Amino acid sequence: MGLNSCPPHQQTIDPNTPNSFESEEFRQACLAVFDEKTLSETGSRAAFVDWLGQWILAKERETASQGQSGICLKHPLSAFLIGEIAEVADPIWILVTRKFSNIERTRERRQWHPTFGAYGAQKIYSRAISDLISGGHSFIAVAYEDFRAHKETRDTLIDFAKLRPSESQSRQAESWVR
Repeated sequence: MGLNSCPPHQQTIDPNTPNSFESEEFRQACLAVFDEKTLSETGSRAAFVDWLGQWILAKERETASQGQSGICLKHPLSAFLIGEIAEVADPIWILVTRKFSNIERTRERRQWHPTFGAYGAQKIYSRAISDLISGGHSFIAVAYEDFRAHKETRDTLIDFAKLRPSESQSRQAESWVR
Protein backbone atom coordinates (compact mmCIF):
# COMPACT_ATOMS: atom_id res chain seq x y z
CA MET A 1 0.00 0.00 0.00
CA GLY A 2 3.03 2.24 -0.32
CA LEU A 3 4.04 2.07 3.34
CA ASN A 4 7.46 1.30 4.79
CA SER A 5 7.24 -1.52 7.35
CA CYS A 6 10.77 -0.61 8.51
CA PRO A 7 12.76 -3.78 7.78
CA PRO A 8 14.59 -5.83 8.75
CA HIS A 9 11.65 -7.82 10.08
CA GLN A 10 11.44 -10.37 12.86
CA GLN A 11 11.59 -13.84 11.31
CA THR A 12 9.71 -16.81 12.76
CA ILE A 13 10.26 -20.56 12.75
CA ASP A 14 6.75 -21.06 11.36
CA PRO A 15 6.79 -22.10 7.68
CA ASN A 16 3.24 -20.73 7.31
CA THR A 17 4.40 -17.21 8.22
CA PRO A 18 8.20 -17.03 8.14
CA ASN A 19 8.17 -13.21 8.09
CA SER A 20 6.24 -11.44 10.86
CA PHE A 21 6.56 -8.03 9.14
CA GLU A 22 7.35 -6.67 12.60
CA SER A 23 10.25 -4.23 12.46
CA GLU A 24 13.15 -5.77 14.36
CA GLU A 25 14.32 -2.34 15.55
CA PHE A 26 10.85 -1.39 16.81
CA ARG A 27 10.51 -4.81 18.45
CA GLN A 28 13.79 -4.39 20.31
CA ALA A 29 12.70 -0.94 21.53
CA CYS A 30 9.42 -2.38 22.84
CA LEU A 31 11.32 -5.22 24.52
CA ALA A 32 13.52 -2.65 26.26
CA VAL A 33 10.39 -1.48 28.10
CA PHE A 34 8.24 -4.62 28.46
CA ASP A 35 9.03 -8.27 29.00
CA GLU A 36 7.17 -10.24 26.34
CA LYS A 37 6.74 -13.33 28.52
CA THR A 38 5.33 -11.57 31.58
CA LEU A 39 3.97 -8.40 29.92
CA SER A 40 5.44 -6.51 32.85
CA GLU A 41 7.20 -3.16 32.58
CA THR A 42 10.95 -3.60 32.88
CA GLY A 43 12.43 -0.48 31.29
CA SER A 44 12.13 3.23 30.76
CA ARG A 45 9.17 4.70 28.92
CA ALA A 46 11.06 8.02 28.67
CA ALA A 47 13.99 6.30 26.94
CA PHE A 48 11.52 4.69 24.54
CA VAL A 49 10.01 8.09 23.71
CA ASP A 50 13.47 9.60 23.10
CA TRP A 51 14.49 6.70 20.87
CA LEU A 52 11.19 6.57 18.99
CA GLY A 53 11.17 10.27 18.17
CA GLN A 54 14.61 10.08 16.57
CA TRP A 55 13.94 6.76 14.88
CA ILE A 56 10.65 7.90 13.34
CA LEU A 57 12.32 11.02 11.90
CA ALA A 58 15.00 8.85 10.30
CA LYS A 59 12.42 6.37 8.97
CA GLU A 60 10.26 9.19 7.57
CA ARG A 61 13.28 10.55 5.63
CA GLU A 62 14.06 7.04 4.37
CA THR A 63 10.41 6.51 3.44
CA ALA A 64 10.19 9.77 1.47
CA SER A 65 13.40 8.98 -0.42
CA GLN A 66 11.91 5.61 -1.45
CA GLY A 67 8.68 7.17 -2.71
CA GLN A 68 6.58 5.62 0.05
CA SER A 69 3.76 7.53 1.74
CA GLY A 70 4.39 6.64 5.39
CA ILE A 71 5.49 4.02 7.86
CA CYS A 72 3.58 1.09 9.30
CA LEU A 73 4.52 -0.44 12.63
CA LYS A 74 3.14 -3.49 14.37
CA HIS A 75 4.10 -5.33 17.49
CA PRO A 76 1.89 -6.71 20.28
CA LEU A 77 3.85 -4.88 23.00
CA SER A 78 3.08 -1.54 21.37
CA ALA A 79 -0.37 -1.90 22.96
CA PHE A 80 1.34 -0.96 26.24
CA LEU A 81 3.04 2.08 24.68
CA ILE A 82 0.14 3.84 22.94
CA GLY A 83 0.54 7.02 24.98
CA GLU A 84 4.27 7.16 24.31
CA ILE A 85 3.82 6.55 20.59
CA ALA A 86 1.22 9.32 20.46
CA GLU A 87 3.71 11.71 22.13
CA VAL A 88 6.06 11.59 19.14
CA ALA A 89 3.81 10.70 16.22
CA ASP A 90 0.31 11.25 14.93
CA PRO A 91 -0.51 7.66 14.08
CA ILE A 92 -3.57 6.23 12.45
CA TRP A 93 -4.54 3.45 14.84
CA ILE A 94 -5.68 0.15 13.36
CA LEU A 95 -6.34 -2.73 15.73
CA VAL A 96 -6.31 -6.09 13.97
CA THR A 97 -7.81 -8.84 16.08
CA ARG A 98 -7.86 -12.61 15.84
CA LYS A 99 -10.07 -15.13 17.57
CA PHE A 100 -8.46 -16.26 20.80
CA SER A 101 -8.80 -19.88 19.72
CA ASN A 102 -6.89 -19.15 16.50
CA ILE A 103 -4.17 -17.31 18.40
CA GLU A 104 -3.85 -20.24 20.78
CA ARG A 105 -3.60 -22.76 17.91
CA THR A 106 -0.83 -20.69 16.34
CA ARG A 107 1.02 -20.52 19.67
CA GLU A 108 0.79 -24.28 20.07
CA ARG A 109 1.95 -24.93 16.50
CA ARG A 110 4.95 -22.67 17.01
CA GLN A 111 5.58 -24.14 20.48
CA TRP A 112 5.72 -20.67 22.01
CA HIS A 113 5.37 -19.49 25.58
CA PRO A 114 1.74 -19.28 26.87
CA THR A 115 1.86 -15.47 26.89
CA PHE A 116 2.02 -15.59 23.08
CA GLY A 117 -1.38 -17.30 22.98
CA ALA A 118 -4.91 -16.48 24.08
CA TYR A 119 -3.80 -15.54 27.59
CA GLY A 120 -1.51 -12.75 26.36
CA ALA A 121 -3.88 -11.66 23.60
CA GLN A 122 -6.65 -11.01 26.12
CA LYS A 123 -4.34 -8.74 28.12
CA ILE A 124 -2.97 -7.00 25.03
CA TYR A 125 -6.37 -6.34 23.40
CA SER A 126 -7.81 -5.11 26.69
CA ARG A 127 -4.93 -2.71 27.22
CA ALA A 128 -4.96 -1.46 23.63
CA ILE A 129 -8.67 -0.70 23.64
CA SER A 130 -8.52 0.89 27.09
CA ASP A 131 -5.56 3.13 26.23
CA LEU A 132 -6.93 4.12 22.83
CA ILE A 133 -10.24 5.15 24.40
CA SER A 134 -8.74 6.85 27.47
CA GLY A 135 -6.27 8.70 25.23
CA GLY A 136 -9.10 9.96 23.01
CA HIS A 137 -7.61 8.31 19.93
CA SER A 138 -9.76 7.41 16.96
CA PHE A 139 -9.16 3.88 15.80
CA ILE A 140 -10.65 1.13 13.71
CA ALA A 141 -10.75 -2.52 14.72
CA VAL A 142 -10.97 -5.31 12.21
CA ALA A 143 -10.96 -9.07 12.56
CA TYR A 144 -7.99 -10.61 10.78
CA GLU A 145 -10.25 -13.24 9.22
CA ASP A 146 -12.43 -10.48 7.69
CA PHE A 147 -9.33 -8.63 6.52
CA ARG A 148 -8.12 -11.72 4.69
CA ALA A 149 -11.49 -12.78 3.28
CA HIS A 150 -13.09 -9.51 2.18
CA LYS A 151 -11.67 -6.89 -0.14
CA GLU A 152 -14.32 -4.48 1.16
CA THR A 153 -12.75 -4.72 4.63
CA ARG A 154 -9.32 -3.98 3.19
CA ASP A 155 -10.77 -1.03 1.25
CA THR A 156 -12.33 0.32 4.47
CA LEU A 157 -8.90 0.25 6.12
CA ILE A 158 -7.33 2.01 3.14
CA ASP A 159 -9.97 4.73 3.38
CA PHE A 160 -9.62 5.04 7.16
CA ALA A 161 -5.83 5.37 6.85
CA LYS A 162 -6.20 7.87 3.99
CA LEU A 163 -3.89 5.80 1.80
CA ARG A 164 -3.76 6.37 -1.92
CA PRO A 165 -1.87 3.37 -3.30
CA SER A 166 -0.94 3.16 -6.95
CA GLU A 167 -2.45 0.38 -9.04
CA SER A 168 0.84 -1.49 -8.80
CA GLN A 169 0.94 -1.14 -5.01
CA SER A 170 -2.68 -2.32 -4.76
CA ARG A 171 -1.99 -5.39 -6.93
CA GLN A 172 1.11 -6.23 -4.90
CA ALA A 173 -0.80 -5.88 -1.61
CA GLU A 174 -3.71 -8.00 -2.85
CA SER A 175 -1.33 -10.75 -3.99
CA TRP A 176 0.22 -10.75 -0.49
CA VAL A 177 -3.10 -11.31 1.29
CA ARG A 178 -3.77 -15.03 1.62
